[in-house]
Amino acid sequence: MRKGDWIAGLSVAGLMLPEAVAYAGIAGLPPQRAICAAIAGCLAYGLVGRSRFAIVSPTSSSAAILAATLLTLPGTVDDKALLATVLVALVGALFLFASTVRLGNLAGFISRPVLRGFAFGLAITIILRQIPVLAGVPVNASDILHLVTGLVSSVPRWHLPSILVGSTALVALIGLRRVPFLPGAFLVLCGGIAVSAIFDLSHRSVALVGSIPLLPTWPDFSSRQWSEIITLMPFVLPLVLILFAESWGTIRSFSLRHNEPVEANRELGALGLANLASAVVQGMPVGAGFSAGAASEAAGAQSRATAVFAALGLALMIIFASGPVALLPQPVLAAVVIAALTHALDPMPLLRLWRLKRDGYIALGAALGVLVFGVLDGMLVAIALSLAALLRRMASPYVARLGRLAGATILSISPAMPTRSQFPGSPSGGRRSPCFSPMRMPF
Repeated sequence: MRKGDWIAGLSVAGLMLPEAVAYAGIAGLPPQRAICAAIAGCLAYGLVGRSRFAIVSPTSSSAAILAATLLTLPGTVDDKALLATVLVALVGALFLFASTVRLGNLAGFISRPVLRGFAFGLAITIILRQIPVLAGVPVNASDILHLVTGLVSSVPRWHLPSILVGSTALVALIGLRRVPFLPGAFLVLCGGIAVSAIFDLSHRSVALVGSIPLLPTWPDFSSRQWSEIITLMPFVLPLVLILFAESWGTIRSFSLRHNEPVEANRELGALGLANLASAVVQGMPVGAGFSAGAASEAAGAQSRATAVFAALGLALMIIFASGPVALLPQPVLAAVVIAALTHALDPMPLLRLWRLKRDGYIALGAALGVLVFGVLDGMLVAIALSLAALLRRMASPYVARLGRLAGATILSISPAMPTRSQFPGSPSGGRRSPCFSPMRMPF
């Protein structure tokens, strides 16, 4: 434990609070579920995980998939909240099982082009769903097409004070990125609370967060039937895959940047323990999100104690500052989510795939799958595209031959697929190409 850890932890806690409340809104759950999940996830990962930059808390992608899952489940709001807890526990159990049988190679199950396309489509989906909150108008839509048409038709009813508050917060968040050592999200959060108190935004019809109880409410499992739990099974694997792909990508990128060893199977176990801890406190699915990890790195995290201090700082903020947090405008939360996802809207990685002719169409297909079919079905489309790309490469592998051009002293690489007749000693006679002869190596 070092001095810089508690400073970095408190800085990260300032980002975790607005993100947790916003991600709970995406999933359609009370804010305390995301806050309790962030506290439990950070504490559990700090005990088992290896990355000093990983902040295990609810993520935008897992919140979106959880929201799509809950929409397909029958029952009341309380029934869905209980099934969400069971789903988080199943996710943690599957992570622990994968760690026990050493399935860390699942990190490469979904190809990188598919992940980029999926992240691009998911970012567009989440940002579009935050615009009604930013504009202060309710728009109920189950898919992107109806959401866009609903937004366009509701333009005359957009609430001007909400738009001013949310857009100002968004501009401030983007501008504060130029000063990475400042906790931008925390400063914007404090500014939103101050503006709400000074101008009495509640009387101007600007939606506020309201009081957030920290202690979870324990549901009654006795009335549940096994048939209801079995219906959750098809949704567990997509959640595990996207959480591990997102978490491992974040952890691995920071480990390579700082030359620190991490091991996939251990991270699987740490994520499993974190999700089980989140289920105990009635939380949401948790993973190592990139935005929180980048904030931890920028704040100067020096050990895994940073995540522990972030969890404690978040708990203290809710316990001792619950009154001011209740004044936080919801458009500010929408601005925090949009600002956190703007990096995923960069089209350059997709354009680079097209220029290199490296599965650009697969990335585009994954993005369109999310936009057309929704988050959950889009994830299944992305997995199918990964498998199709793998089978295609296995069916037509690329083989390059290094050889000497006939009648010359220079070497060349032939991209053509070699046949057995082009190699000496082959059963077909060992004939060589008249324009290309394999090089005889000196060993």
